[in-house]
Amino acid sequence: MSETAYKAASAARFNKAKAQEYGDALGQLAEVNGGVTAELLVVEAESPGSVFHDLFDWNDASAARMHRLKQARDLIRWIEVEVCYIGKGKPRTLDLVVTTRAYQAIDTEGGRSYQHLDVIRQNADYTRQVAQRLARELERIGEEMRLYDNLKKYATEVVRVAKKLKKGK
Repeated sequence: MSETAYKAASAARFNKAKAQEYGDALGQLAEVNGGVTAELLVVEAESPGSVFHDLFDWNDASAARMHRLKQARDLIRWIEVEVCYIGKGKPRTLDLVVTTRAYQAIDTEGGRSYQHLDVIRQNADYTRQVAQRLARELERIGEEMRLYDNLKKYATEVVRVAKKLKKGK
């Protein structure tokens, strides 16, 4: 049994007990092979006796459909836009260029869908959803920074900003 306590990410299709089992098994796989790759994990999971076997769809037709849906989501996430902020002084100067995803996943009345940045910026609820997601990401990043000696000094400030953003300030 591992000394590391694993937990399931919020989007995981398994519980904490399974997360521990999978985390331990991944650790063993990594130790034996000098790391883990997706290819190595699939090969390991192919065996019906593998702890990972039931996590995969072994029906080629449905697995192909799920793969195409993932490709579609990837495509939507890979499209970016550059938002340029022009200064107010004379002569006008380019103050800032922000590159971001053109589409964000948003909970709408019709269900979850990807909405364009321009639509999100014009809708207070959509903007709030993005702000909350960014706050969660920022808080997670701040907490992760605490693990590294050379980043600890920045972690407290990052977490403080994230909590402020969560409160909508």
